[in-house]
Amino acid sequence: MDYNYHTHTTRCHHAKGTDEEYIEAAIKAGMTHLGFSDHLPYMFPDGYESFYRVDMSEGENYVRDINSLREKYRDKIEIHVGFEMECYPAHFDEMLENARKFGAEYLILGHHFLGNEHPDGIGTRSPIS
Repeated sequence: MDYNYHTHTTRCHHAKGTDEEYIEAAIKAGMTHLGFSDHLPYMFPDGYESFYRVDMSEGENYVRDINSLREKYRDKIEIHVGFEMECYPAHFDEMLENARKFGAEYLILGHHFLGNEHPDGIGTRSPIS
């Protein structure tokens, strides 16, 4: 396999290592494409922010940092920036708008809750990782 489009960063509170360490490991493993897809920042209407998502305040930094590394490593590996996102029908349009606002190139679906995550979601695994 020479690609991976499901890579998280420490911004989601359950990954370890730096963005650059992930890139270096991908290059060493012979990958030609690496996609970062951290959990989409989203604040629910009542102000709740998930414990496993990128904080809203970090969304722009995440995309900026990955794009900066993309430029640094452009001759060694193709890097993309996206998000992992659930499909919560009541919040989908706002979540999709966040992905666009932050500059996502792609999305992957990762459903971690039965029903909506908040206020009464039931996690599909514990802890989320």
